[in-house]
Amino acid sequence: MTAHLSLQEKRDLILENEKQFCHQVSAAILDKPRLGVWMILIPVFCVFYFWQLKRYSEGRNEFAENFLIARERALGAAYKAALGGREIEVEEMVDAGDIPEQTRKQYGNWLSLLADHYLSLLRGRGGNYEELVQSVYSSKKQYIHFIQELNRVEREFNAKLQPHLDLDDSEVSDIVGRIEITSAKLRHQQIKEIFS
Repeated sequence: MTAHLSLQEKRDLILENEKQFCHQVSAAILDKPRLGVWMILIPVFCVFYFWQLKRYSEGRNEFAENFLIARERALGAAYKAALGGREIEVEEMVDAGDIPEQTRKQYGNWLSLLADHYLSLLRGRGGNYEELVQSVYSSKKQYIHFIQELNRVEREFNAKLQPHLDLDDSEVSDIVGRIEITSAKLRHQQIKEIFS
């Protein structure tokens, strides 16, 4: 028999899944410093390595926290909608984001898709995240369709946002490309785990 979770418990499961996703993306796109054998022999280089490792760890955490902000916003809007039985306030989410005016439409599309997905999961049944997804997307094919749409909408938002970032064009393209490829791989892996 499937456990029935409260709305808050479902929200916590969804949030935990998103946190794990954000940390996995950060681990994949940020280069971890390597400890060479020679570093062990020269203490000053060993200290430098551990300093780099600490910066890497802090950078990963900071990236994951920032990568999570919009997702938390969408989940919060979905949670409010589920509690109050009302529509998701997309404009409110977009207004809360610190984004260039030219990207509002694509940002809104992305947040709307995420929030609708979260709302469906909040209304789903199950005792864990996998069961919630299975209750909402009755087949692997349906979930794949959602994931493909999510990847597409994210790419559109990223493409519109790239010219407004304060980095070299090649740097932005590289970072965004790595995020998109990693996200797609992680989501594909999750599909396999949920619908195995």
